[in-house]
Amino acid sequence: MTRVERTLVLIKPDGMEKKLAGTVIAAFEKHGLKLVAIKMVKARNKLLSQHYPDSMALTLGEKTKASYLKKGKEFTQDPTEFGMKVLKKLRKFVGSAPVVAMVLEGENTVAKVRSIIGGTEPVTAGEGTIRQTYSDDSYEKADSEKRSIKNIVHASGTIEEAVNEIKIWFKDKELFEY
Repeated sequence: MTRVERTLVLIKPDGMEKKLAGTVIAAFEKHGLKLVAIKMVKARNKLLSQHYPDSMALTLGEKTKASYLKKGKEFTQDPTEFGMKVLKKLRKFVGSAPVVAMVLEGENTVAKVRSIIGGTEPVTAGEGTIRQTYSDDSYEKADSEKRSIKNIVHASGTIEEAVNEIKIWFKDKELFEY
C-alpha cells in the first residue's frame, strides 16, 4: 500500500562544499518526489541539539558497536559515551557551514529517499546512491580523524522521525501545498 508522506532532507556541509545542492535536489525530483519546502540555514547549537538530541546517544553507540562487530573489530567503549561523542561531532560538523534543508513529498517518501541516498557509510552505501557516488568516507576514516562521517546528506529514518524533524526545521507556513 502506498501513502503520501513527507520527509526532511539536509544537504550537509560536505555536500555544499562539493557544490552538490542542485544535483541532490534533481536526484529526488527525478524519482518523482515533490519539493514542498526549502531553505539555506546556518544551524546553531540550539537547533542542532533538537535535531540530534542527547537521547540518541545510546542508539548511535549501539549502532556503531554492531558495525564494528560485523566487520570483526573490537568495540570496548561504553555505547552511550561513544554515542555522545558522535552527537557532539555531528552537531559541530552540521553547524560548521550552511546546509540546505528541504521537505520532500510523495508516495512512500521516507523509504524512497533512504533508498536514493544509500546507507550512512558512503563506502558501503550501495552502488549509484548519492552517498556512494559523491563521497568515499568510512567510519574508520572518520574515527581515525576524530570527526563526523562526511556523507553528503541527512534524511529522516522513519515516518515519525520525519514528522518531528520537519517541525524542528520548518514552520507550518514554510510548507507548501500544490
